[in-house]
Amino acid sequence: MLSGEKQRSAARMLAFVAASAGALALISLATMRGLETAGVPAPYVDFDGMRIQFQTLERLRARNPAAPAQHISFLGDSTSMMFPDGNLGLDHQLGVVLASHESARLPVQVFSLAAPGYTQFTQYFLSHRVADARPDAVVLAFNLASFSNQWREADRPMLAAWLPARHLGEALALPLHWIGLSTDEMLLYTTVIRVGGFDAWQKLTRAQARCVRGWGALTTWLQAKSGSPNGLVYPNLLFFHRRLAQYSVGPPERESSALAHSRLDAVLAGVGPDHPVLQVLRATLAVFRARGIPVFVYIAPLNVEHLERIGLYDREGLRRGVESVRRVVLAGGATLIDLHDLLPDAAFADGGGHLVSNATLDAPRIAADRIAQAMATADGAR
Repeated sequence: MLSGEKQRSAARMLAFVAASAGALALISLATMRGLETAGVPAPYVDFDGMRIQFQTLERLRARNPAAPAQHISFLGDSTSMMFPDGNLGLDHQLGVVLASHESARLPVQVFSLAAPGYTQFTQYFLSHRVADARPDAVVLAFNLASFSNQWREADRPMLAAWLPARHLGEALALPLHWIGLSTDEMLLYTTVIRVGGFDAWQKLTRAQARCVRGWGALTTWLQAKSGSPNGLVYPNLLFFHRRLAQYSVGPPERESSALAHSRLDAVLAGVGPDHPVLQVLRATLAVFRARGIPVFVYIAPLNVEHLERIGLYDREGLRRGVESVRRVVLAGGATLIDLHDLLPDAAFADGGGHLVSNATLDAPRIAADRIAQAMATADGAR
């Protein structure tokens, strides 16, 4: 039994904790209301993308037996997707090309699960849900820069929440430490989704992102009032100067030599079959192979003309990197389509590998044609 003094001390501690929690909740609510009043928009967060992907998978599952069609799942990053300017990205262009191909026996529908920043790890986290939806084929994008620390540091481990809990054992045997994902985080993320906490987690993440955006707006306003040449927006200026150091001034914007090095040094140094990225790719292919779903992996186009211009185009080094990927893909029963040197400099809209699609040059269509040819050849061989 606690003495009277200890009981009173414990009661005071509990009261303090409760009061602190209440005060924090009120401050948080006031902050959110203040940001709304100030017109700070709620930014797009990863969970918004997850919700869209869940909806896409539901449409893929909802097959109509009265209207048979060939359903293709497409998993890629921002270099393969359609943007709001109305130009069709590679993901949508592929559907157009396949539907018009002479070998098409059924209407074709491509279900794009492409999103900015998605990597081989994201593809794996999503693979079981895609396989459960039973597409007729799957197209996976592979970027040679994914071997680099630059991509590794930009990965988003939180997207592991996609992985169904029944496959945790399989996942924990993979080198998830490569993207900074620990076992306890993996268990937390998948548990939150399984117990129905997606909506609450999405709201919390959006609120955090909104606070960051609000703070940026506040520092900019204070800077304008202060008249100081650096002041509170120094971090913004620092980011701006770092971006200038990474990309050459456009148009068109192109990556600097330093950035190109950071993206390609790893693949040029040589990657073996046990590289974490290739281990995860192997696991993804195994998921689809177990369901008998054909997979087509395409290596995303690189701006080889620009790399050559800045003295970084190592043709033999890139060939070795492509062959490392090819061996894993073929061993996984899939088809590799190498597009890394397909397109000229004019086909790239910026230094991030995004493609030009206009009346003069439709780069996504060119890439889609190559992928469609490979798919038709493989289909004919079967």
